[in-house]
Amino acid sequence: MSDLVAYTAASNIRDAYNCGVSDVICSVHEFKAAGPSGGTLATVMAFFDNYSMSDIRASLNPYVLSPRPPPNRPSSRGLLSRIFGPFSDPDLGLLTTSMAASANVPIVHRSSGLMPQLYGTNFRFEEYLHVSNYAWGVAIHLGLAFVSIMLTLSPLRALIKKFIYQPGQGPAVEANSKDILEYRAVAVADQQGSERKAMATFRYEGGPYYLTGILLAEAAMILLKEKELVEQLSGGVLTPACLGQRFVERLQNANVQIIGKLL
Repeated sequence: MSDLVAYTAASNIRDAYNCGVSDVICSVHEFKAAGPSGGTLATVMAFFDNYSMSDIRASLNPYVLSPRPPPNRPSSRGLLSRIFGPFSDPDLGLLTTSMAASANVPIVHRSSGLMPQLYGTNFRFEEYLHVSNYAWGVAIHLGLAFVSIMLTLSPLRALIKKFIYQPGQGPAVEANSKDILEYRAVAVADQQGSERKAMATFRYEGGPYYLTGILLAEAAMILLKEKELVEQLSGGVLTPACLGQRFVERLQNANVQIIGKLL
């Protein structure tokens, strides 16, 4: 989702202004879900069971997958926000730390490194979670930090495993009927003093595991049918954005809303 909203916003900037993007700020704008399955929870536990703290720290580098070095300029997030969590963005509202950012950000930076002709060479991506008020934003930020520290303790993980869903278990199917996932991203054109922006939205109404199935199936259809694209990609560690606009169009036809516009 993050990769596709960044791709869509960057494409809007490239089409309209024939330039790359300096920054993309993304927010998980709305997320309603019945809860994680046992398989997802087991993956989280296995991550901490099998990797050392040095490996985990290395994986948190936002450019760990990128073939290009990061831009030499500071993050838009201030010191107080890094300590307490929330900050206000003029286009996306009140934001705080996103649990999914550590996984999503490196993927988007890999896309930008693989396709500099679209994103430009000065690209940077950040992802946050939209919240309704500062108190909730602080609570989420500190709560995620606390849980992350606790999960590094193997005795505590062993205790947690006894009380969570096991692989093959999870919320009832009926509980997913009102699930919603919406990502929004705002891209800034990489032009001196530019205030030119584009916004992209990714929205799916339904269970996140259903969405995973749609994403995998439509990506597989692209690889099966688009022989010219497959030859261009030539293999390697690819990302959703590498499948291009045809992938976006297939998802749109599968009831996934992906919309881009200039601001």
